[in-house]
Amino acid sequence: MIYQQPRYMAAGDQFLVMEIGTDMSLFSNCTVIELDRLLKEASVKGVLNTVSTWRSLMIQYDNAQIAFADLQKEMEKLWLSLGELSRIPSRIIEIPIQYGGKRGPDFARTAEYNQVSEKEAIEIHSGELQWVGVVGFVPGHPFIKPLRQDKKLHGQIYSSPRTYTPEGTVGLGGVTTTVYTVPTSGGYQMIAYIPVPLYDPFQLQPDFQKTALLLLPGDRIRFRPIDGEEFDAITQQVRERKYKFSIQEGVFDIASYVKGGKA
Repeated sequence: MIYQQPRYMAAGDQFLVMEIGTDMSLFSNCTVIELDRLLKEASVKGVLNTVSTWRSLMIQYDNAQIAFADLQKEMEKLWLSLGELSRIPSRIIEIPIQYGGKRGPDFARTAEYNQVSEKEAIEIHSGELQWVGVVGFVPGHPFIKPLRQDKKLHGQIYSSPRTYTPEGTVGLGGVTTTVYTVPTSGGYQMIAYIPVPLYDPFQLQPDFQKTALLLLPGDRIRFRPIDGEEFDAITQQVRERKYKFSIQEGVFDIASYVKGGKA
């Protein structure tokens, strides 16, 4: 459910949380993403940073420049300006991926859990675009939901989290896919691996000149399965700082998706 009027909460003396509803639907996520975009366009004095989630937007602000109450009024204006949300900007980004093997040790188990062959599991997971709803946990770490409704690959979550997950590992927990952008603990099934960075803290790679993070909320992902030979070739391109992602600018038609009963 999306509230008629959002809730505004303080998270310390320099953070405002604007919660728009209780559900974690694609539509609520799109609404948060659009609010974030409008706030950045408005260039409200004192706003330092934002963090968007499935159903809320956290805003960091300088309380010497703007008070909580005044920032809330600015957000109320943006909320009223939303109107009927039908489309938002959305890039399509292709990510090469290698399923199974030593880098995806849980893939065979995941295919068995879904009662499909490994080939079918790859087709289900990479067959349609997936939606980046949230980026967080560690820098650049995306939480990705499938846009397809007919078949979804499900992954069991570890009963006891791992203490180490290699950078580049693709995890699956429930229907949510993620990519571990730095070595860290984790509890999602390790089903695959990517040879490309999604986080470049020193901004050395060609697609990271403006930001250290590749993926943003509202992006759509196309996972492209590759074999070992192409994996090695792409790895070398990354080492030489020559790899460029396939990135297509576009818009996501929320209205059509909602009418299709998929939100």
